[in-house]
Amino acid sequence: MPGKDSATGGKRYPLNMRTTKEVRERLEEAAAESGRSLVQEVENRIEISFRYDSIFETIGGKEHWKIIRPILFFFGNLENRGFDRSWRKNPAVAKEMRQAVGFIVEAALADEPLPRERQVEALEPFFFGESGKVAPKNYPREGHIMEAAVTSAQALGLAEGRPFGGTESQSVISDDSFL
Repeated sequence: MPGKDSATGGKRYPLNMRTTKEVRERLEEAAAESGRSLVQEVENRIEISFRYDSIFETIGGKEHWKIIRPILFFFGNLENRGFDRSWRKNPAVAKEMRQAVGFIVEAALADEPLPRERQVEALEPFFFGESGKVAPKNYPREGHIMEAAVTSAQALGLAEGRPFGGTESQSVISDDSFL
């Protein structure tokens, strides 16, 4: 028998499901942070996933997500690095941003992860190095954006290797956030 949700007034119908302990714990944590019950949290997350279907239609279909997701990940990577958002006001930085986004699109459309040689080629105009080490010329401005693009592509498996520095890139967009 359906119940009634006091917040929306809509009828609720039972949905039996099983999940892993880890997913349940994540849902319980999210529910506690949001102030919703566990069931409300699950329903909210399902509703959000349906909203993305309309977003996919707006951008031309899920096949475009192959390009858009890495770009969003890249911008999240820049945000986590504390990158100054006023990049559009500096022509040199705006040019590097265009090149970095171009690199991300190239990586997203490639049939295989981009080889290390292509990554080094993308970084060469901004970095120099001896003994295979990458060293910034004018850090944090010059090369910072392209490095974020390369590490984003690596973290998403679109480019060979691990992100420079040996750690995974962080982003507000996780690997499975929207799919």
